Amino acid sequence: MPEPSNAGRQVAPAQLAERLARPVRHPMISAAQAAVRARAILEYPAGDPDNGWELEEFPQGWLVHWRGWKGKPGQFSVVIEREAGLVRYFTAFIPPQAITAGYEAVRELGQAPAGRSY
Repeated sequence: MPEPSNAGRQVAPAQLAERLARPVRHPMISAAQAAVRARAILEYPAGDPDNGWELEEFPQGWLVHWRGWKGKPGQFSVVIEREAGLVRYFTAFIPPQAITAGYEAVRELGQAPAGRSY
């Protein structure tokens, strides 16, 4: 027996407008899930003495502090967003304090990796 089709169904304009106005919500990730992503990105465990890392929690997610960057030029920051776990990379021109203090103002300056999911 064929499946019923939704092709002929109409949605009232008011219902459509209400659906389109709702913000899309993604599942929030936990600190443990952010740590799994950080490990996948940096390819070192958190406890590695030379290349380990720590997560600094802030309202929109976690800033990854990687010990392997210390004293090296071209450092950048990694953010793992709380909503859906999206990863963004920020150049050294955006200091970590600016990211954690005003993430919404600098968010679009960060680059999300193309085609990569953690």
